Amino acid sequence: MALAREFPGLTGHMVTTEGTANFAIVGLVSEGTFTGALGAITREIAFLLGTNHDPAIHEALRRALTNFLQPENFARGSVGSNDLLEINFGEFWTDLCLQLEPRVARRLNFSFDIDRYCDWHDNDEPWSEDNGAPHHLEDIIQSAANLRFLERDGRCYYKIDRKLMALVAIDFRMHLGSTLAGEDPDREFRLEVAYLLVDTPEDELWEWAAHAAFRSTPLNLADLGALQTSFVDYASHLRQETIRFLTRDDLPTSIAA
Repeated sequence: MALAREFPGLTGHMVTTEGTANFAIVGLVSEGTFTGALGAITREIAFLLGTNHDPAIHEALRRALTNFLQPENFARGSVGSNDLLEINFGEFWTDLCLQLEPRVARRLNFSFDIDRYCDWHDNDEPWSEDNGAPHHLEDIIQSAANLRFLERDGRCYYKIDRKLMALVAIDFRMHLGSTLAGEDPDREFRLEVAYLLVDTPEDELWEWAAHAAFRSTPLNLADLGALQTSFVDYASHLRQETIRFLTRDDLPTSIAA
């Protein structure tokens, strides 16, 4: 607010978080005024802090903030200290997704659902947007179609499966501006999967292989090296399956679907 008053020609938007208190603030500076909103940190809002490299996200954020932080919208929540509107960032993220290309919005929402799915299974203190421990997957996964995809064909059966899907989520967020197809993105992903195997105990990988073979996954079980190569091949195939899933015409763009 002080910057806006001192420099009336300054325009811009901001996203900031306070991790220890679990709140975030978004806002606009324009024509000598600052308009902001406060709410609990979500994965989506935390993601926006690290998107300086992506002009499309920046422009969508600017448009979404301009649309959302209008005087009439202050009726959506109660005005807190310093006239910050208290909002649910899930509603704001839905508005922001409308400013993005549908394929980018689907990719992002799918990757956040993967993160929530993995946390629900494997973390002692799962990320929770409402400060309470979630008990049902249906309560934390935003898209029923995403949940069906993750649970089908043993894709997240073992912890190593979920680690693999987490790599898919990271890969999607890193390549927002690309089609994800081609040799280079696949080569990068295969390399990350190989790094994952470095820290995977041999018995854990063989246990995974027994279940994967049962569901007819093509594997070479001649020795550990052959199995590791097969795992990387499987991971690359899984990534391609996920890309095809996200380009289906019948998938909703909105996280509310």
